[in-house]
Amino acid sequence: MSPNDINGQIALVRLSARKNQLRQAKLRLNLLRVQHSAMNSVLLLESYLSIYTNKRSDYKRLQLLEKLGRTEEAIASYDALFPYGMPTHQLRLGYLSLLGEDDSNWSLVKEKLEQMNYHSPDVPILQLQLASHLRTREPDNPWMLETLQRLAANPHVGERAAKTWLKALSDLPVDAEWAKQHVTLASYFPYDFAIQQANLAAQSRWKQEQEWLRDPTYRAKLKGIALVKTDDSENLSYAYEQLSYAMTTRPNDPQLLEAMGKYYLRQGQSDQALLYFKRAAYFDEDPDNTTKYQSLVRTAQYWTYLDRGDQLVAEGSAQEAKEYYYKAQGLLPDNPHSYIRQASLALLENDYLLASARYRKGKQKDPLNAAALRGILNTYVMQRQPQLALQQASTFTPAQQQLVRKEIDTLKIEQLARRLDTYSNSQTISVQHNKYLMSSCLSIRTILG
Repeated sequence: MSPNDINGQIALVRLSARKNQLRQAKLRLNLLRVQHSAMNSVLLLESYLSIYTNKRSDYKRLQLLEKLGRTEEAIASYDALFPYGMPTHQLRLGYLSLLGEDDSNWSLVKEKLEQMNYHSPDVPILQLQLASHLRTREPDNPWMLETLQRLAANPHVGERAAKTWLKALSDLPVDAEWAKQHVTLASYFPYDFAIQQANLAAQSRWKQEQEWLRDPTYRAKLKGIALVKTDDSENLSYAYEQLSYAMTTRPNDPQLLEAMGKYYLRQGQSDQALLYFKRAAYFDEDPDNTTKYQSLVRTAQYWTYLDRGDQLVAEGSAQEAKEYYYKAQGLLPDNPHSYIRQASLALLENDYLLASARYRKGKQKDPLNAAALRGILNTYVMQRQPQLALQQASTFTPAQQQLVRKEIDTLKIEQLARRLDTYSNSQTISVQHNKYLMSSCLSIRTILG
């Protein structure tokens, strides 16, 4: 192998480490350091070799933390052991799996898994990991279902893919295609008792579904649940009608109760949503849904605290309002709204330092939150520091500036107006000043469009 083949040399170092030929691995690494010291791949290799040498005990501790379910400590250990990133697919998948346990990281983990699949296409384990992740939020994702079906026939990941496929099917609506997919899965694993039993149960369930569809209240249930899931707010009133009709015969149906809770949450009636989510959790006997209901209850409770805080602010009880805002923050610390509420209240009390800090915290949690961006600028405006507000606005990204374009334009117009007043109030107006006045007027016209 050529000494200039860096990828080949890196592969040899990894192979030597796995074979416990550590002296040879170190010699090859030292040679790479001399030839390619600044390359990120060499830095990654250093951290990889360290878990076989001087940081072996730290890596063993990391593995133990993962087994014990101490997620935050395990993530911190990953970051400490691999400061330049994860050196292998296996380690990267392990790290992303831990991050994925926090629902707020779902989009980030999805993006990282998609990048891995893009750079290393047609790798079954990477495709399976992405499909498994998508299943948690997108159970009807066509790529995910197609990929799981294909991977179920793969001798290396087939069993894992089959289990994930079965979980995905459990989240899909019962129809002819759903029953057909169970038949296909069962044909792949004719000797797997659990899969065969699931197929028998699915065919029985599909037969029962066809009978239920004759009931108008059951059809109303399906229609109401589907309408609540849509983004069109105009569907909500019709969804409520359908759900209410369905509940006349199924008052304790967990799916109906959950859908009704989502309806109230979208209507801004978080206290009612909370009651329905708690009832749904009580009547649902499926342990796999426990985490889902915990998340729904937390979300509804979060907005209930915020709503109560807003009510107390309107009543003049600022101190009690703060307590509810802090309770909300404790429930969902990554949601920006509790910080923005705290900032708005601080602004009312002329506590500009706290207001600025809380608005910035909200912006940190959601960089494109218009209320946080607007609040940061308003903090300066209320202190009569419009120039500082404009300087702050100039640090925003183009996307952020677009969200507060009206505020920025207003600040610019007021700035030009102040300058015009200064010149017009002076005793002598030179030709140069006249030109400036005309230029300023044109600038204002440009801003106003």
